[in-house]
Amino acid sequence: MFNSQKTQELCNQEKYIHFIKWCKENGALISDEVQYPSAFGAQGYTGISAKMNIAANKVIIAIPNKLIISHHKVLKSELSDMFKAHKPFFDDQITADAEFNCLALYIFYHKLQGEKSFWYPYLNVVEQHTMFEWRNRDLFNLQDQSLIDEFMYIQSEMDKSWYKFKGVMNKYPQYFGCLTEEHKDMFYWSNEFVMTRCFGWTLPSTSLVPMADMLNHSNINPATYHLINRLIEQNGQPNNRYTLKRERIDLHLHPLLSTYLVLFNLYIIKIIKRLFQLIRKCIFLSFLNYLIFILNQQTIQFLVS
Repeated sequence: MFNSQKTQELCNQEKYIHFIKWCKENGALISDEVQYPSAFGAQGYTGISAKMNIAANKVIIAIPNKLIISHHKVLKSELSDMFKAHKPFFDDQITADAEFNCLALYIFYHKLQGEKSFWYPYLNVVEQHTMFEWRNRDLFNLQDQSLIDEFMYIQSEMDKSWYKFKGVMNKYPQYFGCLTEEHKDMFYWSNEFVMTRCFGWTLPSTSLVPMADMLNHSNINPATYHLINRLIEQNGQPNNRYTLKRERIDLHLHPLLSTYLVLFNLYIIKIIKRLFQLIRKCIFLSFLNYLIFILNQQTIQFLVS
């Protein structure tokens, strides 16, 4: 439910005013038909709402490439030397987690910079608490053991990730300074930031899109997003723009196997037709035998009488 009182309070906060100004100054289009920030529920969860009925196919938010944090862009950032030196963690030909790892550490790096970072207005408006801060007493209030077990497993994996990447980042004090256990919560926040806000399945690479990721959404919401890539859309040949990852399944069939499958299917169809013919023949013969049996019975009765 829309919380008008909380919405008014949020609109007066400097961080939201600064974020909207930052977006527009860098080329973002934000329609006057939408309200950001908007608060929902008694807790005032932040999102975007419509101020009025919006016509179908109307663009309400458009974000330029300059404001998109994509995996491709991150690979060419100031952290590129670290990514190249530690390929087992950051090379998408080696690990399926490469895009996530690159984005998470890039966000962590800029979070450490605070107001000096170009991305500060964006990072500053995202909720600062994370689910990883939940304690056992909070978890057990869920009253669902399978959910508790799953969460504790993720928490354990995140702890392992912190110590693993802390060792890597400590080799680059020029970027990350001297990391201590006090930075663990910030690392968790950066990982959850990427986990919960990414666009990716239909894009050339996993990306974070400021403002667009503030939209509330559901599985029945007809709203959608469209990536405009003139280079791809003009020549109509996007295949050479994608990388086949080693850990992904290649669903393309071998040409020879495809031919065999066609022949096999034709053979199966032929067998099925033959079976139907045999079944019809068997049914006919069975019916014929039944008639002969009935006639024989009638003949015997006639002779006996």
